[in-house]
Amino acid sequence: MRIRLIYNPMSKKAKSAYALFFELGIKKLEKNGENQVELVRTTAPLDATRLAREAVEQGMDMVVAVGGDGTLNEVINGVIGSNITVGLIPFGITNVFALEVGIPRDPFDAIDVLLEGRPRYIDVGKANGRYFVLMVGAGLDGVAVNNFPFKLKWVLGRLSYLFTGMYYYFTRYKPVKMEIIVDGKKYYGYQVMVNNVSIYGGKLKIAPKASIFDGLLDVCIFTRTGFFDDLRYVWSILNSNHYKWSDVLLMKAKKVSIKGDTYFHVDSEPMGKLPVDIEVVPHSVKVMLPR
Repeated sequence: MRIRLIYNPMSKKAKSAYALFFELGIKKLEKNGENQVELVRTTAPLDATRLAREAVEQGMDMVVAVGGDGTLNEVINGVIGSNITVGLIPFGITNVFALEVGIPRDPFDAIDVLLEGRPRYIDVGKANGRYFVLMVGAGLDGVAVNNFPFKLKWVLGRLSYLFTGMYYYFTRYKPVKMEIIVDGKKYYGYQVMVNNVSIYGGKLKIAPKASIFDGLLDVCIFTRTGFFDDLRYVWSILNSNHYKWSDVLLMKAKKVSIKGDTYFHVDSEPMGKLPVDIEVVPHSVKVMLPR
């Protein structure tokens, strides 16, 4: 089996962990010569997409994202429409996709999934032409991601996005009422999340019934704003019962359009301001998952 590993040298854990992994992990993946393993590194944003596309064109059997959810997103965008198998060795801060599907955070245990796992076709989403694995967010989290100081990530880790969101909320954030069209029906809200997975930002369950296998996206709309409503929403999210409020709408959909004068992100990557048109692309990428 021919395998290409694509790694992100800017991953937070890269400096301390890559050296040991590349020395021992690749030998394990080669499986005493049964597999041919090629290691390549990204040098610029979206480089993993190009490298993954090359793997497809060269007829390789598997392309593995070695990094966080951002690296995985780029790899997915490079293989869409092909039959190559995608693997993941988590080296990011949060590793939402790995948490969602049960891929171990230990890179050597993750190699066991590559060697002994089960390939399955998963759904992805498409937002203004860019494919995503996790979610699209518009509102405060969109503002935070689009104005995020990257260096803060090295200091605070997964708390960096929370810190940025809180800073903007208490200093310059102005809630914007968005128009959301979900499979032809119109709604309004101040925060929107369109989810392909159930987990958001770690272990928060924004869309508890979301699945990468059901051919649908899960839309969560927060319809009110103001300090006390926002506080209620945050507290409810932390306790995983936000969906019980009548002013929080949770529904499944195939297509979603969002309009409004605010920012959005795709898999925690900044995408600028709305509008965005989103659709599900069912069973479109083959990924190696735990049995």
